[in-house]
Amino acid sequence: RNMYEYAFDDIKAKLLKHTPWLSPPLVHTLEIYPRNRGKEWRAITKQDHLVCFLGGTMMLGASVMVNGTLLPPKQKYGGTRAMREDWRVGHELIRTCVDTYTNSATGLGAEIVFFRSTENATDRRAWVVKQANRQTNPDAGPPIDARNILRPETIESLYIAFQLTGDPIYREWGWQIFESFPVSYTHLRAHETVLVFAILRTQHSPFPYLGLQYGGTSAAHIHAVLPYQDRLVIPP
Repeated sequence: RNMYEYAFDDIKAKLLKHTPWLSPPLVHTLEIYPRNRGKEWRAITKQDHLVCFLGGTMMLGASVMVNGTLLPPKQKYGGTRAMREDWRVGHELIRTCVDTYTNSATGLGAEIVFFRSTENATDRRAWVVKQANRQTNPDAGPPIDARNILRPETIESLYIAFQLTGDPIYREWGWQIFESFPVSYTHLRAHETVLVFAILRTQHSPFPYLGLQYGGTSAAHIHAVLPYQDRLVIPP
């Protein structure tokens, strides 16, 4: 537990930033890399979709076990101020990851986004996606940054948050994401709990020719987005 808290204290102190011109602001992560042979470090506002597991992880790590049930870290349950901060930051990170879906033209989140340092007068989105240079190469395919390859991290965090709280907002966000996938073919193998989507291209995308590649996500996480599914009860 001490190792966990030490790691997350540094993450919160050095690897988180927010967009102050938005109300409420979006909390996002930073990426740091060494320069001058490791003598100094540079931070950039780059956030990979892979990071989106972090929000659910922080909420889970901040939960309090009471009589065999995980509960929010309220003071009456023995939660500390640091745990409540982790819970709040976890929720905000999930909200940011959802924003990269819901504020795109297609409703699909990109593999990598870069958060703006200042407000853009013509585009209120807090983030941008790298584009292919079609002036030099008109036939260039979309960079990997601009693709959605069915990564599960955002849905994983929504699943965890909904199971911990029962708050319908997480289910609503998840269902909104789920409905944005223009599925032309699905194949469900119950014994493997894998949902597979066909490759397709979407139109009217902020990142042209966003390619949706084959991918899979645990069907258990879809419990978080199905409107008729209540909180999961795990049998003993």
